[in-house]
Formats: sequence, structure tokens, C-alpha cells
Amino acid sequence: MNQLILPNELRVGNVLMCIKDKKPMHFIIDAEDILHCEKDTKAFSKRYKRVPLTPKILLEIGFQQRYSPRSREFHLHDRMIIFDENGAFDYAARTRLPYLHTLQNFIYFVEGIELTINLK
Repeated sequence: MNQLILPNELRVGNVLMCIKDKKPMHFIIDAEDILHCEKDTKAFSKRYKRVPLTPKILLEIGFQQRYSPRSREFHLHDRMIIFDENGAFDYAARTRLPYLHTLQNFIYFVEGIELTINLK
């Protein structure tokens, strides 16, 4: 089952996955993409997919990993993201962050900074 990506969950600069030439690649969303999502959410959601937030991605975007007895901790500035058996969540806000773009939006709204995303 394909979950729809809704326009109200996107911001310019969010990273999604796009299939191009049968290869998945990261794609940075612009205002035109968000308009396309508003006009035809189903078609947009067919072409683009959410990027699951993983420890590898956190390391690639600049988080530093620390280990604790119960979980894996990742730190950037004053934020601590913890991976446990249910995935990623922000420790201070107790907020689940299942996808890369939700992390981008969360950091922007809480800290007022844009995450620099350069994924391989």
C-alpha cells in the first residue's frame, strides 16, 4: 500500500527519493514540486517516496554518534536523536522522526536552522 505524501508535510529543500532511469536517487523539493503535489497528490506520491531516517543518514548529514547502554544516540548542536527498537525520536521533544524530511522540518521549526543535506 502506497501512502500519499501530502503537500502540507513538505517544505522547499526537503529531500525525498525519486526513481529515475530505474535507479532510486535523492531529490531536493522546490516550490514547483510542492505545487505539483497539491494538484495531483496521487501522481506525486507515485513518483516520490519518503526517505526513512536511518543511523547512516544521520552520520552523513553531520550528526555524531555516541553509544549508551540502551540505545544509539546521535548529536548535532543541542539535539539528541535516539534510535531504539521503534526507530528514531528526538529525546527532548519526545517526537518520533520516521523520515528525513520530518527531521528537516522538525529542526527548522524548533531551532530555526536548515539542515545541510548532501547524501550520496
